[in-house]
Amino acid sequence: LTARAGQLETLRAGSDDWRKEQLFDGDRDSDLVSLSPPLHGAATSTSIAGVRAFHASALGDITTKIHGSSRSDLSGISSSSSSRSEVRSSGKPQWPNRPHVFDLADFGGVGDGATDNTRALQNAVYAVSTVADKGGGQLYVPPGVYRTGSVNLTSAMTLFLARGATILGNPDPALWPVIPPLPSYGRGREMPGPRYSSLLHCHNLTDVVITGDNGVVDGAGAAWWQMKRAGVLKHSRGALIEAMWTSGVTVANVTLRDAPAWALHPVYCDHVQVSNVTITAPPDSPNTIGIVIDSSEDVLIEGVTVLTGGGGISIKSGWDEYGLAFARPTHAVTIQDSHIESPLATALSIGSEMSGGVHALRCRHVSIAHSRAAFHLRTAPGRGGYIRDVLLEDVTMLNVTVALAFLPTCRSHPDDHFDPAALPRVSNISFASISGSLISEAGRLIGLAAAPFTDVSLSDVNLQLVEGGKGFSCQHVDGHARNVSPAICPELSAIEAGPLECGGCSSFRGLGER
Repeated sequence: LTARAGQLETLRAGSDDWRKEQLFDGDRDSDLVSLSPPLHGAATSTSIAGVRAFHASALGDITTKIHGSSRSDLSGISSSSSSRSEVRSSGKPQWPNRPHVFDLADFGGVGDGATDNTRALQNAVYAVSTVADKGGGQLYVPPGVYRTGSVNLTSAMTLFLARGATILGNPDPALWPVIPPLPSYGRGREMPGPRYSSLLHCHNLTDVVITGDNGVVDGAGAAWWQMKRAGVLKHSRGALIEAMWTSGVTVANVTLRDAPAWALHPVYCDHVQVSNVTITAPPDSPNTIGIVIDSSEDVLIEGVTVLTGGGGISIKSGWDEYGLAFARPTHAVTIQDSHIESPLATALSIGSEMSGGVHALRCRHVSIAHSRAAFHLRTAPGRGGYIRDVLLEDVTMLNVTVALAFLPTCRSHPDDHFDPAALPRVSNISFASISGSLISEAGRLIGLAAAPFTDVSLSDVNLQLVEGGKGFSCQHVDGHARNVSPAICPELSAIEAGPLECGGCSSFRGLGER
């Protein structure tokens, strides 16, 4: 990673392309957009095209470093029909071995990259639904490229993508149904009214597994990104995979590529597991966040590699008055053993849509590189809600513009009916064993004058700044710090020895140990 960081010097400050493509999590929010991208080292190119080429070259290196030569540990699984009923990895995660197996080819599936397979997939999913009360079924997708519109999955289902199999989105909007806005958002995220469905959609289901032998789900996002830039979208873009009101969701051992917008979006879900997944999109792709956990609980994300444009992993829970009324928080979330890069955005973020509340979030053993911000807590007056009991520990950073950011200055709202007096409450945010190099700014820890952020703690934080880099700046926050470099601001009182208290850490007991 350090060697690759040296390839990027002249891609940083001053490039008009970076200013034009303000691709933070939420295009309308510009709280950090004045920052240059995090690029230091030897001269190469000065354009978005240059960083796109660099970004594409990173995937092989990162996958090998983080996961080894084989992410899925599925060497014992072949694509022959004799092994199609065996869908369990030899390691984590584990899921039910379905007694009924269906082959997409038997329903007319054609993997030539051109034939539309929407009807074939719909018919195959219907067949799986007929055995839901008999132990469920596996839908096997053989090698090939299967072009399709949006497809609704079913309960007690395993969608298994063989090695060499790709489900490819057909970017014709007519093949993506228009569905109501999320009740906790009140409107489509990009424009008023309804929104497009996701490519693979789960609605009010139980026990859904999307997995494979390193198969691919490809959203053909370039066409959607162009429609957004041209201002011709009729509705807000859909996700690549979205699960709504679903209990028991596993996504494992697959690659998610070029999502129209967000790649993986569990919303109003519980018991969600994401393991050994690679998520990619070009760095200039608009708002292509890798994983968005939204008003969901009991979530484990582990062993993922995210290289995207709009952000890595984001925690949300609804937007302003709609999120406050819906009142479903995101809680009990563990993120671990993963790597994230997002050159124009944030690797790990909370918000800015957090009106339903966020608590009991733990992130550990994560590496972050080549990102505008490593951790960004985003909120604003009008959001209301709360963020509390958050712990980041054993996180490494390389070539990041801002390591830690609390910025309550997001300006986007669903409409004019939000209450500006609805202030977010932020407390018990802890950072422990954080290290970084090539950091341009250690942190902006900014709360609200009318609602200061409380009980913020930093312990064993060592951030090596670039020449001329900035340290910490703080306003309207209080808490404690020990063994922090560069020196922490006076708002966080220094403790020379003894343990720092993590006010909400008892909430984490048992998370990630399923």
